[in-house]
Amino acid sequence: MRYYLAIFTTIAFYSTVEVITKKLGAVDPNLLAFLRFFPSGVIILLIGRRHFKHVRPRDLLWLALLGVVGITLTFTAYHGSLAMKEFPASTGAVIFSINPVFSMLTAWLLLRERLSIKRVVGVLFGLVGVYVVSFGFERVTFASAKAPLLMFGAQVCFGVYVAAAKRYVFRYGPFFVNGVIFIVGSVLFLPMIGQWHVPTDPVTLWWLVYLALLATGLAYVLYFYGLNKVPIAAGTSIFYLKPVLAPLLAAHVLHDKLGLNFFLGLAIIFVSLALTISGRRRGARHVSQGSA
Repeated sequence: MRYYLAIFTTIAFYSTVEVITKKLGAVDPNLLAFLRFFPSGVIILLIGRRHFKHVRPRDLLWLALLGVVGITLTFTAYHGSLAMKEFPASTGAVIFSINPVFSMLTAWLLLRERLSIKRVVGVLFGLVGVYVVSFGFERVTFASAKAPLLMFGAQVCFGVYVAAAKRYVFRYGPFFVNGVIFIVGSVLFLPMIGQWHVPTDPVTLWWLVYLALLATGLAYVLYFYGLNKVPIAAGTSIFYLKPVLAPLLAAHVLHDKLGLNFFLGLAIIFVSLALTISGRRRGARHVSQGSA
């Protein structure tokens, strides 16, 4: 039970990120991503530094690559989409929350978890749901599609990263693994920063500290701590609470309007999620064996 509680706590933290990111709109998106991941990466790597003694050089290279995929690519797209004023935080939260589907696809490829017909159908339903949430039934133009496509790309990269990182968390623990990934991935944001100005008012500084230490550092450690003990399908399914928590928070704090297409798309996504997590007990053994 404590492993699921750790993952649930992570989702509670994650559900606040889109809203806070919108509040920090004056900060360059790439600078914000760097400030989220570099300080927390240094802290948690220091906690897990004992694993440096026996880390395999090949594994270190793979962790660096996961830093590029799971941090640099994911959050360049993620913060870039949220920086667009016309893109609601609630919509971004729903699109990003479908990443467990891609975690399960990656787990099927890397960890030998079974992928049933139900899960394939669930993937297709999820894509339909994301489309309805993002565009409703209106004609899609490039201007309207840019932000949702960026967020969609972010959640694909994140889903791949979560599944691929699990085997390394099993070997080296969540502190060491995420510390290396955070530092490598965040350093690559530096050449992309266009504006270095950060407001120094107390509220902004508090939000930055919260994002870096709690909603990023602590949240990721708790997430992988839980996933290290439960199957990918079972653990990531809790992520599906985020489409409920984050939009409600956005509606309350940012006054985002939740239209009919939002609730219809959300319903389709929940159908997708019900299909993708069905039969997860059957695949649990395969995940556990593959992560060792």
